[in-house]
Amino acid sequence: MKKTSPILKLAHWSGAAVLFAMMLCSCTSSSSDSEVKVMLLTGQSSMYHNWKLSSVLMEKHLAAVNHFEVSTVVSPAQGEDMSGFLPEFDGYDVVVLDYEGDTWPAAIKSALEKFVGDGGGL
Repeated sequence: MKKTSPILKLAHWSGAAVLFAMMLCSCTSSSSDSEVKVMLLTGQSSMYHNWKLSSVLMEKHLAAVNHFEVSTVVSPAQGEDMSGFLPEFDGYDVVVLDYEGDTWPAAIKSALEKFVGDGGGL
């Protein structure tokens, strides 16, 4: 079985995220002038996933579509205290996760569940 290079995997997932966001935009936009507010949540990854590169690519691709207002939220580094980290999901239409790291505290999980339960996209 042939191995896929990490760059090709990154391009694949970045493209998938952009396509998903474009579909979301076409479903949620009531006016062609409105922008979808996107939170790109990132900051940790495994040794096989370079979040510093993938997040920049995702933000660049989403911004190029001209229907997205992207804000990047970066978590504390792996192993650091997460107790003070609580992203404010309100005000966003969708959250794009580019995160593969430490388990989130209950407060973040609850806030994200509420965001999705209230109709926010993930």
